[in-house]
Amino acid sequence: MNTTNLFVELVMIGVGAIIWVIMLLMTVLGYQPFCDLLVYIKQMELGEMSVLVGAIPVFSVIYVLGIVTDRVANGIFDQLWGKKLKSECFKTQNEEQARVQLFEKRHIIYTQSEYLSVKLEYGRSRLRVCRGWTLNSVLILVCTLLFLWTQLSDDSQMLKLSAIITLFWGGLAGATWWTWRKLIITEYQQINKQAASLSGEGGMKSFVVKQ
Repeated sequence: MNTTNLFVELVMIGVGAIIWVIMLLMTVLGYQPFCDLLVYIKQMELGEMSVLVGAIPVFSVIYVLGIVTDRVANGIFDQLWGKKLKSECFKTQNEEQARVQLFEKRHIIYTQSEYLSVKLEYGRSRLRVCRGWTLNSVLILVCTLLFLWTQLSDDSQMLKLSAIITLFWGGLAGATWWTWRKLIITEYQQINKQAASLSGEGGMKSFVVKQ
């Protein structure tokens, strides 16, 4: 995958992560310190260069959060749904056999077709973004509700606001999870077809999988 594309992908995931991290911090510390910080930054009247320099550590944090969120989401999704879908799509009850088949067939595509390899990587990028944002949406929902009910619990519109937030972020989590599931099933189906086509009569070469 192109390094720039990977960076953008992780930043996209990290943007969602920074939202729930901030909401969690405001729940624990209160929102006043953040308001004071914003007022202080505004009073500094920073120039364009200072803003650009100050954005570097912010983007660094977002990027790191994107990496961590992607890895955590991958582990959760693989345990809850990924292994089962993999076994179903590769028609085996043995999870290790399904993993080996996936590795072998991807290897065929990567080594024999640059065009299909690019398409495969694009599809995997979409999978990671959907997976990361499913986790982000759930955490944003939880942290936002915690913030509302611990810091703004006297608001008369709390129930209505909570319902709106739940519908939005819960809906987004459901939509991204559904999209991820559809994409990964399609990916496995395409890998089966493309690998069979590239390997001639459907025969598979043997590859050593490093444990």
